[in-house]
Amino acid sequence: MKKDNTSTTADWARLNEVVKASGMSVNAFALHIGLPRSENLYQIKKGNHGISKALAGTINSYFPDYSVGGLLSGEPSARMTEDNERVELKNDTVKRITVYNRIALGCKPIYNIYISEDFVNGAEVAIMNKDESLASKIPVGAMVFLKPARNIISGKFYLIVTDELSIIRKAKVLDNSGTVLLSTIDTHNYPDFEIDRNEITAIYSVEKIFAE
Repeated sequence: MKKDNTSTTADWARLNEVVKASGMSVNAFALHIGLPRSENLYQIKKGNHGISKALAGTINSYFPDYSVGGLLSGEPSARMTEDNERVELKNDTVKRITVYNRIALGCKPIYNIYISEDFVNGAEVAIMNKDESLASKIPVGAMVFLKPARNIISGKFYLIVTDELSIIRKAKVLDNSGTVLLSTIDTHNYPDFEIDRNEITAIYSVEKIFAE
């Protein structure tokens, strides 16, 4: 049964508070809490229905500082905490991922998200892709989940960090010369280039891509 407009507007306001605190978009937030699609949340925004007890319970499982009662009725709530890197949720393990605008020396994280450990496949950090040359594989605005790596497996995508670069490219080690070939999808507009392996200060393998 549909609630009245005042009630559903208040429901969206409470839900949107959590979404904003998480630092995610509505679509990313829906994925984060395990919803198969974000339409349920947009229906609340449109006023077609309110927050259900089941949804409130799910959100509370991921963001315990937002009580079920607070989500349902507007009791005072607080921002999410960052106390634990892992929490048990039903039969899944939720992992804290630190999100950066860019990974390079001195760059600071912008927020943390809590997401299924199985989904991120061992990733420890994430960035938002802003590189148009990768658009056919990694859309601009997509969240890229990354795992620190020691070695390069030719043909895989990595975030390569040097003193001057922080860039996602397909990497290939050239023979035993110590040279690494970096290439992108759009090789016509963004040609391949080579760097010395010794110039690389950090390597992160691309483990998962989430695009809205």
